[in-house]
Amino acid sequence: MWTQTLSLNKTYDKEFGYLLREVAQLSNISYAVEKSRDRLFVTVAFEDVNSEAVTKEIKKIIHNIILIFFKYNHLTENTNKEITLPLFALYAALIFFEAEEDHIVINNSLKNVRDFAIDALFLFKIHSVLIKWNELIKLADNLLAMNPSDDDILNVVAFLSDLQENKKEITVSYNKGYTVARHEMLNAFDDERHNLLLTVISLKPSKIVIESITDAEILKILSKIAKISIATPEQ
Repeated sequence: MWTQTLSLNKTYDKEFGYLLREVAQLSNISYAVEKSRDRLFVTVAFEDVNSEAVTKEIKKIIHNIILIFFKYNHLTENTNKEITLPLFALYAALIFFEAEEDHIVINNSLKNVRDFAIDALFLFKIHSVLIKWNELIKLADNLLAMNPSDDDILNVVAFLSDLQENKKEITVSYNKGYTVARHEMLNAFDDERHNLLLTVISLKPSKIVIESITDAEILKILSKIAKISIATPEQ
């Protein structure tokens, strides 16, 4: 039997909620939650035969906490602008812009580690990523200093999207909630539209097929991320 413990300071309650939701969906594990005066812990137990698969999924969760929650918080912590949907799309595009380098740094920091204090890992072992993140903040701040229109912001989103290696065709639909066919939603935020944009941008699509979506603002933003087509309803 293997165990791995993941923990966060209690101030990261939203991140810990995400951690718990994701752990609860893992297969072939059991888990327990504990609290200390200032930290929240989840201990995951699994059989040796499942160790490789479970550890891979746990590390994926850690990547998402650092590269979605921590990076988004870092990018937006000093902005005094209302986070409109176009502005959120810009920050989402910055989160995933050249994120492969961030993944490499995190992977290296996770080697030979079995218990993960995720916030400490971020603050002390992968602090080097902040140099690049601060450059992204400058990019966003310079744009926002010009009081851009929504179209101006979305043009930057389109530019950043064009720089990615766009190879996927994805299908996005709405039926009591947004889904991306054959892909897991990144449900990191309270607003389901934010989660949709985050998921779509993370996939770096070249084409987006739209099914049963009527939100004009969402459709406009998706059209800036990739070429879109509207699926014809089956008769």
